[in-house]
Amino acid sequence: AVGQSSKKPKTDEILAAALRLYRERGFHGVGLDEVGEVAGMSGAAIYHHFNSKADLLVDAYDQVGGRIAVGVDDAVAMADSAVDALARLAHAYAATSLNSVDLIVVTAREFDALPASERPRLARRRRFVRDTWVRVLRQVRTDVSDSEATLLVRGTFALIERYVRLVPAARADVDELVALSLAWLLPSHQVMND
Repeated sequence: AVGQSSKKPKTDEILAAALRLYRERGFHGVGLDEVGEVAGMSGAAIYHHFNSKADLLVDAYDQVGGRIAVGVDDAVAMADSAVDALARLAHAYAATSLNSVDLIVVTAREFDALPASERPRLARRRRFVRDTWVRVLRQVRTDVSDSEATLLVRGTFALIERYVRLVPAARADVDELVALSLAWLLPSHQVMND
């Protein structure tokens, strides 16, 4: 158990270094030697923690996907109405995004860099999240079709991802981001009345 507890922090440091570099230069623009340098180790030492640069990216997707899936489950389970569920979904996604900016930015743009064998599993998780949002939105917005609701949800994800890229961390505000998301998703009379 002692060896495991010391391994996890180093793994987290490697992943944080990789994500920062991937965000700045893209997945293909970064080598393991550079990741190792930022993490305070040699590129070769990374192989004690990850099998490849692609494994780092898969781990990033697993982390963000897990955090977002938990947020989705909690939001739906704790809500007392569809509107409340939608607000909770927006809050969970916004909070996760603001707390994990490098993770969100990298996973939003590097899906094609994932190993082909991992894409179906990670795409299923992404669909689960999107489909849950769509189902909740359709309960609130009976005036939109499934395809329109899907477009609105994808637009919300893009809005949140763009916000965390552009707004400095010192000025970022979860409540502001939730309000922007709900303004995008709901007609103005629903936002004001609920």
